[in-house]
Amino acid sequence: MANNPDERRKKVHRTGALGLVLAQAEARASAPSERSGSTSPSTESLSPVADVTPRAPHRFYPTKGFGRVPATVCRPWKFADRPDDEFGHTSSLAKSIEANGQVQPALVRLCVDPAAPGIRYEVIAGVARWRSAMNAAGDLDVQIRELTDVQAYRAMVAENEDRQNLSDYARARRFSGALDSGLFASKTELAEASRLSASNMSYLLGFASLPAEVLKAVSDIKSMSVRLGYVLSLAVRDGFKNEVIRDMALIENGEIARDAIPDIWREARQFSVESPAKFPHTDVVRQPRDIQIFTGKTGQLLCRMRTASSGEITLKLSLSVSSLLTPEKVAKIIALLDSEE
Repeated sequence: MANNPDERRKKVHRTGALGLVLAQAEARASAPSERSGSTSPSTESLSPVADVTPRAPHRFYPTKGFGRVPATVCRPWKFADRPDDEFGHTSSLAKSIEANGQVQPALVRLCVDPAAPGIRYEVIAGVARWRSAMNAAGDLDVQIRELTDVQAYRAMVAENEDRQNLSDYARARRFSGALDSGLFASKTELAEASRLSASNMSYLLGFASLPAEVLKAVSDIKSMSVRLGYVLSLAVRDGFKNEVIRDMALIENGEIARDAIPDIWREARQFSVESPAKFPHTDVVRQPRDIQIFTGKTGQLLCRMRTASSGEITLKLSLSVSSLLTPEKVAKIIALLDSEE
């Protein structure tokens, strides 16, 4: 019987560490319960049951290349160039993304901010796509690149500069912010990085310098051109801020031409007002030396009339009035004068 293979295996199982474990298990199984006296195994000696509650899978956040991440872990970077009131197309963009998918990924870089530990990425270009994803509580397709502030700025300009739905004022504020923050050492360096001439950069920076009081008077800053904004900034610098604010409606509807600013107000200041005579649509102000100033209802200069000792009258029209004259209108005026002789 000693040569029986089964007996040899059983004997081996009863020896060594394995035999000791089996013997202890049999002893616990045969011992009576301390509480009830039963022969059932003690539950206190058994290992606890493992927690099998389902857990959410760990989210992987890529650190380079292309990926897809929750929009909630992203935020626009500090030089994002589109104001909040110029994102009117995000709802239509969200519908397009839902129907056709996100065609172009947003450009992002890694972000470590102790004040906002939940933020992992800064959106450099593609803020509208990020907003659409946020509105849909969804994910955002991204391209993750390692960029310095200057490199990020250049990348943003490369994507956004030619977008026609970005207003001149938004562009002006972008450039002004980059210069004021010290991102670029000079206006020339900023112009080169932005692929603009020095003169165009001057126009934009001037536009961005308009004070809050003037901006408040503008009905729609998004529709104002950079050249008009620059001219208004020069007028404010020369001391005509009150006139700019007062006549903003006339400026916006074209009654005061851009080329007439600020001469239209400078000429009106050259003469002191003396005993104005009222007319239905025009104020006539009598000046010394037989000079009369004609102003409109809001005080803007229309023309000056000077009467010489010989009786000859000289009219000097403001730029805003002369810009409206055509040969046909002049001919009608002459015909009217001839008919009264």
